Amino acid sequence: MAGLQQLKKFFYLDTYGWIAVANLLLCALTGVFLAIPYDVNAPYESLVQMLISNAPASFMRNLHYWSAQLFLIFSILHLYDHFKRSTENNIRKRGLWFRLTLSLAFLFYVMISGFILKADGDSQQARRILSALLNAVPLAGKLLQQTFIGPENNWQIIYIQHVATATIILFLAIFEHAKTIWVKMRTFVVVVIAVGILSFILRAPLNGPDESIMKGPWYFVGLQEILHWVSHPWTIMAGSLLILTAIYFLPQLPEPRRMILKKGLFVLLLIYGLFT
Repeated sequence: MAGLQQLKKFFYLDTYGWIAVANLLLCALTGVFLAIPYDVNAPYESLVQMLISNAPASFMRNLHYWSAQLFLIFSILHLYDHFKRSTENNIRKRGLWFRLTLSLAFLFYVMISGFILKADGDSQQARRILSALLNAVPLAGKLLQQTFIGPENNWQIIYIQHVATATIILFLAIFEHAKTIWVKMRTFVVVVIAVGILSFILRAPLNGPDESIMKGPWYFVGLQEILHWVSHPWTIMAGSLLILTAIYFLPQLPEPRRMILKKGLFVLLLIYGLFT
């Protein structure tokens, strides 16, 4: 038994949350280097140029892409771990819990906006869907669409919101939650090595500008499938807002109701996974 515990301790890297933060740091760092060859006025052409004649930039893009995917996955695992161990009760300040809940929306936005900035056929389709969803929000729809997406064929707004606004909000949320954004050096080094190997083997996707079948990223495909079943996009936004509201009020509920709500959220996650 002692040997098993030592083996587990040897292979234990860090918590899901800190692994997610390490991936976010790597993603932000590689994003700084990618900003040099990336042309916001001709995004697709600049990415093609990277693949053809700029191997270091292409590898940097791979690092950026895969660290972002792992950041999302480990963020979800971190949230699941909180709910499983009922540690959401440790966050007693309602303002802090509200900001952490709101940061989930920006987590999704920073992921989908990064996908859209590829400007290939898949990205154009995802941009149209997200624009339609934001426009469907009553009263504030047009403002939200112009703020987070911008005019068609214009990439400046979504680029700024991706590299600045959403990323800064995520780092502020992490700092307020964990009181620091610096991870253990061992965790960061292992994450860099793991993502580096993954990036060497697998290229970040880039399709043509006019594909016969266009799909969004894996975390967005389920939403695209659900849109085939609903006739009003505003129902998707209402459902998303309802989920965020449920997460916000979760710590304030008595234990029996809290467990029911957690199981309900887990079932919704499984259903979304099946659609995906």
